[in-house]
Amino acid sequence: MRVPALRECVEGTERAALAGESPAWRTVVAALPRLASHDRPVLLVGETGTGKRSVARAVHARSAQRAQPFRVMVCGVLEEGHLLEATRASSRGGREQAPPGGTLLLTGLEDASPRLQCALVAWLDAESGRPGSARVVSTSSRPLEPLVQQGVFRVDLYFRIAAVRLELPALRERGGDALLLARHFVARAAVRRGAPPPVIAPTLGER
Repeated sequence: MRVPALRECVEGTERAALAGESPAWRTVVAALPRLASHDRPVLLVGETGTGKRSVARAVHARSAQRAQPFRVMVCGVLEEGHLLEATRASSRGGREQAPPGGTLLLTGLEDASPRLQCALVAWLDAESGRPGSARVVSTSSRPLEPLVQQGVFRVDLYFRIAAVRLELPALRERGGDALLLARHFVARAAVRRGAPPPVIAPTLGER
């Protein structure tokens, strides 16, 4: 496995975030051009720390809307009134508001309250097909299908946000990628503090 150079680790932010040579991760990276080629809603599912936000940013960076904003809304703390006000302000295009378009990332969708789920359905219906509307990418740390079956998550919302579904593998399923990522983060932290990066023994990745 090739070890990235220090410059790659520090300066290649997106490249490093998507680094990996395991078959499971290569499948994810290979899907990015396809996801970026259309504007259908995408649902990214994976445990905490699997790189969902990095993948969402990479899709945005490769899309036709890459010059437009990449916005993030955290569903676990977002209230339906805040969603409606934020989207109205964005549509008005006020000077201090992000212009319409781009990508809207809904994170932690599994924690969305029933009222927020209802508001999201109404908003997505209103935005569908509107010129300049944002492309929606959502993330969940748990599969949503069991929550739908339990009646905890709205089935109509699920079908609106999961036109395309991509599951991200856990780090324990990625073999030597753990060592590669550890070297990246250690090198980045060292450079920020003006210190030489410590050497991580290759045998560490075998444990």
